[in-house]
Amino acid sequence: MLHTTFRLGREKGACISSYRKMAKAVGGITKYGTNTPLALEEVVKVCGLADAIWCLRCTCEPSQEFLIEFACRCAEHVLHYYERQYPNDKRPKQAIEKARQCFTDKTASADSADSAAWAASAARAASAAASAAASAASAASAAASAAEIKWQTETFIEMLKNWGPK
Repeated sequence: MLHTTFRLGREKGACISSYRKMAKAVGGITKYGTNTPLALEEVVKVCGLADAIWCLRCTCEPSQEFLIEFACRCAEHVLHYYERQYPNDKRPKQAIEKARQCFTDKTASADSADSAAWAASAARAASAAASAAASAASAASAAASAAEIKWQTETFIEMLKNWGPK
């Protein structure tokens, strides 16, 4: 499970309306505490998916891998649309695999300079995608269907429940 705090949210520039909404849900910041961990699952329930994704920039625990994995799952969820249009183009699937490999296989060495460069490029792309995901989620959620938003929210919550040390 990933957590944030009111202090971290304030330091990163949380929007006032969501900050106040979350504070009201927990009975007030003074009562709850500015440094008391706040589960991102609660942020999803109270403020919605876009705000929870935004909170990944200010978690108590490292969250870049979580965001990359969430981005990979979302990409896989719609990959079939791309593959239907471009059946011979395997780059999106390879990029998803390389993004995951960058954080699941940290000790593996690349077989060649080319594959190392490709992996580094994929890691930079994944990192850029992770940084842009919060902004993209807000824009995408406005245009997405209710079913897609529901799927994204359920996937995000499921991942939160299973994330971290067992």
